[in-house]
Amino acid sequence: MKVRSYKGHSLEKIYGSIREELGPEAVIVSTQKSGKRSLLGVVTGTSLYEVVAVVEETGVKSLAESGAARSEELHRMALMQAHKWQQFESSMDDMRSQLEKLSHRTLTSTLPPMQTGGALPEYARDWDPRFRECLLQHCPEALNEDGAAVCREFLPRVLKVTESFEVKKKHGPHVVVLAGPTGAGKTTTLAKLAAQWGLDQELNVGIITTDTYRVAAVEQIREYATLLGIELKVAFSAGEAARAVEAFADKDVILVDTPGRSHYDKAGITALKGILSGMGEVTVLMALPATVDRRDVPGILQHFGVLNIDGLVITKIDETRRYDLLTTTVCETDHPIAFFTNGQRVPQDIRSASMADAVEMLVPEEGM
Repeated sequence: MKVRSYKGHSLEKIYGSIREELGPEAVIVSTQKSGKRSLLGVVTGTSLYEVVAVVEETGVKSLAESGAARSEELHRMALMQAHKWQQFESSMDDMRSQLEKLSHRTLTSTLPPMQTGGALPEYARDWDPRFRECLLQHCPEALNEDGAAVCREFLPRVLKVTESFEVKKKHGPHVVVLAGPTGAGKTTTLAKLAAQWGLDQELNVGIITTDTYRVAAVEQIREYATLLGIELKVAFSAGEAARAVEAFADKDVILVDTPGRSHYDKAGITALKGILSGMGEVTVLMALPATVDRRDVPGILQHFGVLNIDGLVITKIDETRRYDLLTTTVCETDHPIAFFTNGQRVPQDIRSASMADAVEMLVPEEGM
């Protein structure tokens, strides 16, 4: 593991140095603002920052080769942090296992046995038991072996979909935040929306990223912004996020990228909430990958709920043929699905959600 400490008055320049010396996979361990100012800082009115970054040995030029001296104290700190992180991950794995067992016991013990007059149809076998119970009470024939057509007719009564997400500019730009767990596809989704709104609808779009944990994350969104010809601002704190919104006062819509967080990372989600609080009124879209285990959906929605979610984006629908998470989201929240994404291409692989698509995902017409 390579550890370096960087000082400077511009966080963006520091990030550039980290990327150049340690590579795009470098991870920021800490960012501190010094109470003291250098002579340059006194003249320019800027603060002095100190950033500590680490990266694994593989694929990175050694610090000895670059002529920089290794800091033994920082190396020990990094090793201690890595050890503590491994212990934390181990305890989290145990906790997840226990929670899943408890959730399964609770759910199966409170729901009555299914009585559908026969075996469940293939399309409903992995659905959330609470969703099946709803159908059993209101439309039991939908769960018969030959009930696909009836089920397709009934599903629009219980599914929640917003078929047209509207950008609204009232007294200022509409601020739309993309949030969600790690690997949900938030940054790619944001780029698709930026292209759709900026190029297709000819709206004036600005992008703010608060995902400053990994240098590569900043560079990825910067590449998208450059290709789309959209102005980008990087916010490292709540104050900088607020100033970025003020600077984009002439925009129609501001898209905000956020760092991926495990739904068990309560501190990380709380910190994200603090950054967003300085942006004023925002619309939060929660990205949920279609590939996620349905049993994890309640925890994800519960913990990210502190961000006051307004709608859902179901991503990566091209990577699976089972969409059982839709049956759990409708049991867990009233938030409607606003978009589906179905690939990595920007801007093609995104579409507004439609009830017809949602129904087709749960009960494919080919299986009727």
